[in-house]
Amino acid sequence: MAANTQALIRQTQQYVDHIHQISADATARMNNAQQMHDMQNQSFEQHEDAISRNGQGFSNYLLDQTVVQDNNMYNNGTIGHGTAWNSTADALVKANPDRFEYVNTPNSWKGIDY
Repeated sequence: MAANTQALIRQTQQYVDHIHQISADATARMNNAQQMHDMQNQSFEQHEDAISRNGQGFSNYLLDQTVVQDNNMYNNGTIGHGTAWNSTADALVKANPDRFEYVNTPNSWKGIDY
């Protein structure tokens, strides 16, 4: 009887080990699929961001506007961006080129400039 019990325990342990392996394999496949999804989603978001940025740059061109950067640090340690009419932006940059500069479309800030 003891031999049957030990054989049953070994067989049960083999089943448990097999179930754990199935679970580990499924988790690995799920993690891989999630990683691939995250990479694809990041690529899509970068593409959409580029479209939005370039679209805003073209709108600024059509509307005779320019993004200007204020290089003075504010209390929170950041510099500022703002969209101004081309004539205003030009006047700012010419009056104080050490403080103000033009921002090219690729350097626009999401949520601020577009």
